[in-house]
Amino acid sequence: VRYNAANRGAEKEIFPYVDDQVIVNFNSTRWGQLLKSVNGWPESKPVPKAIDCYRFVLSRPEVRLCMMGVSNLKQLRENVKALEKGPMSEDELNWMREFGDIVYGKKHIQSLAWVDADKIGIMGGSYGGFMTAAALAFEPEEFKVGINIFGVTNWVRTLNSIPPWWESFKKALYDEMGDPATDGDRHRAISPLFHAKNITKPLMVIQGANDPRVLQVESDELVAAVKANGVPVEYVLFDDEGHGFTKKENRISASNAYLNFLDTYLKERVGPQG
Repeated sequence: VRYNAANRGAEKEIFPYVDDQVIVNFNSTRWGQLLKSVNGWPESKPVPKAIDCYRFVLSRPEVRLCMMGVSNLKQLRENVKALEKGPMSEDELNWMREFGDIVYGKKHIQSLAWVDADKIGIMGGSYGGFMTAAALAFEPEEFKVGINIFGVTNWVRTLNSIPPWWESFKKALYDEMGDPATDGDRHRAISPLFHAKNITKPLMVIQGANDPRVLQVESDELVAAVKANGVPVEYVLFDDEGHGFTKKENRISASNAYLNFLDTYLKERVGPQG
């Protein structure tokens, strides 16, 4: 589950770091594959779907709005039909909480026999890049390394630099994140750049020089701030890419950079290296 930390209000038993508010927006990920990979969910129990997330959040009386994302008419009809069931029963709520404990809990990952509990990193792109930088800044001892792929580091700047031709996107983002004219203090509080002094673990940053959404300066400033801490930082800048990497050679270069970084700072090297 990816949750939006700026729109606070998600269920605390699944999202314990989110403060109270009345609006929540989050998306489901491929839970089935995740559960199979960690072998932590009984085969006899169904895996929650996206609509279960919406019903779960809407079961909280203080939540007034939950934004739903669908990709086609079939999904829309299925979700509307499911929402007609109304709030979840107590059994359904317990089912979701139990699932959330497994998926969300880093401690569960640490408990797996094939996982080195002292070598867990975090990485993500775009909003996931922001979450990566935020994790290293606000929970500096939780992860061994982080890879931030064109992630927002300064929400104040990002929200103020949306180009005029993205007016519809700007309105949606302001509705979701808040208006920087009135919510600047909160945006500064959740922006990793202003808390970069707390980052003590190795960081890799990947950025496209032509990114119109997350400007290069976002990554430039974070890299400089973390380097000032004396922390290892690797910075990969693609001069011919924007928000996302479209060229095959750049995707390969980025993947190799991830692997080399993880080999250096996360993976224990054994024996002579060639």
